[in-house]
Amino acid sequence: MMHIYVDFDDCLCETGRAFSKLAIEMFNKHVPYERIQYFELDRSFDLDEEQY
Repeated sequence: MMHIYVDFDDCLCETGRAFSKLAIEMFNKHVPYERIQYFELDRSFDLDEEQY
């Protein structure tokens, strides 16, 4: 079994900032890093089921 972890608290890399940039590029959803409140990306970026 393989486990994949996402470093969302930016200790190892700037994952949250990267997600913020991707949301703009892919879905035209602008959520600055400082305003990301949840670990659930669909909730943080207001993504619908298909986008998520």
